[in-house]
Amino acid sequence: LHLKSMVLKPAVAAAAMGLFVHQFYNFATAAGYGNGIATLGSVGVGVFVYAAVLLAIGGVGEEELSLLPGGTRLIGWLKGINFRGR
Repeated sequence: LHLKSMVLKPAVAAAAMGLFVHQFYNFATAAGYGNGIATLGSVGVGVFVYAAVLLAIGGVGEEELSLLPGGTRLIGWLKGINFRGR
């Protein structure tokens, strides 16, 4: 059982996502945007942050990425920018 890759890394990504989503929602509502816009924007921020952190800490590898639609293109792009995942 790979506890670190199955539990710890996704938990770290989820915590980072939660922090960013909370801050974005507060910023958007304070800036005068309505609840709907703030919520939709927060969802977008959450998706981006979770994926970026999971990639950055090696929580997802080339094998998993290849299973996604467009995954081989994403792998090629990541290799093109010299990204070092697991």
